[in-house]
Amino acid sequence: MKKFFSLLLGLSVLLISLSPVIAAGPPKPFGLALDQALYNDVLNLLEQRAWGYEEFEKKGDAPVKKNSPQAGRNTFLRVKPREKEGLRTLYLFFNDKMILEAVIAGLEPRVLPDVKAELNRKYNLVKDSLMGEDSSVSYAYALWQQASFYIELQKLSPHYVRLMYVNQTYYENYREIFHKTLGTFRPRIKLVPWLNEL
Repeated sequence: MKKFFSLLLGLSVLLISLSPVIAAGPPKPFGLALDQALYNDVLNLLEQRAWGYEEFEKKGDAPVKKNSPQAGRNTFLRVKPREKEGLRTLYLFFNDKMILEAVIAGLEPRVLPDVKAELNRKYNLVKDSLMGEDSSVSYAYALWQQASFYIELQKLSPHYVRLMYVNQTYYENYREIFHKTLGTFRPRIKLVPWLNEL
């Protein structure tokens, strides 16, 4: 009987310590709840904010027409946010049920310290290698968690920073696959015109 109460007490302490993480629910970057926001609701929000967007298939990156029956099913939107200084572009990924499953934001490198501070304030830090302590990864990153979601801030190069929100179930897929896939959609850095004369 004494063992039972010890076990029950230990379980209670564990549940209480995890309750902020469990009760928090999904993150809501830019007001969009992961695993909850529906495709049509997201489109309405983008139109209210006057944010332009283009839609593509996840596989093959082929454009999707607005009236297509494929719209919102296993697709992603490349969004051009307005009036968000430091935010270059936004990618919103939908599953086959037309539910938002991931958000990836391309950021100006200069906003990295402020973004990191805000994420530290809001979410539980899991790992931080932004200062280059971890040589086992191809780029520096910091990882946070809220409920069953990961938030990762990635410094892919001195000129490109990315912020990713995704369910833990799909984390590895988005981290690696879309790192390569989205390369064609990254804004090109304009070089000075005289470089070809060197």
